[in-house]
Amino acid sequence: EQQHTTEIPQLLASPSDMTNYLDKHDIQSILFDCDGVLYRSPDPAPGAAACLRALRQSGRRLFFVTNNSAANPAQLRTKLIHILGLDDSDDDDDDDDVCGGMW
Repeated sequence: EQQHTTEIPQLLASPSDMTNYLDKHDIQSILFDCDGVLYRSPDPAPGAAACLRALRQSGRRLFFVTNNSAANPAQLRTKLIHILGLDDSDDDDDDDDVCGGMW
């Protein structure tokens, strides 16, 4: 019989709070919706860039999804870099993946 536990939702107010939570639950990969979550064009969501930077520095694998089929994955990657102000200099295509939805 499988047991389920429920945790009280908590605010992860700092990068260290976030990485401690992810370490505790052994979370290595994270999926983000783009439009309306990471950014509300042309503006980034508050704290989104800092959150993504901290996750990348902690070695987590990040995936980005959208149901906006107006742009291809390369264009979405460029948009994420531009809107969120992320540094693309050390970016490797195997580190983060962008998936565009087709509807």
